[in-house]
Amino acid sequence: MSPEAHDPETEAPHAAGSAVTNPAAVQNQQPGLGVSICSIIAGVVGFSIPILGMIASCIGIWLGVRGFRQGRAGNYTPGIICAVIGIFLSVLSIVYWVSAVLFESYH
Repeated sequence: MSPEAHDPETEAPHAAGSAVTNPAAVQNQQPGLGVSICSIIAGVVGFSIPILGMIASCIGIWLGVRGFRQGRAGNYTPGIICAVIGIFLSVLSIVYWVSAVLFESYH
């Protein structure tokens, strides 16, 4: 049996009327969006927890940069916008907690 032979027992059945797609291409239709949304979540968590919020905000900045790079590489505008929002929230959270600690120490 030659390698080019058609063997119906080893092939997966195709859906009627559907094109064969690459699973990697289907998985990455929205580059950077998931990471960027996690960045937004980390920035919001940064406001709620005093010490762990600083760590979450640093992680949010890192995730936002990753999401921005992935969105820019894939030319996906929602991923880029969410990444910028996540970076902004994370930086704002760090500024908030640093200023809260500094102004509290003056009392």
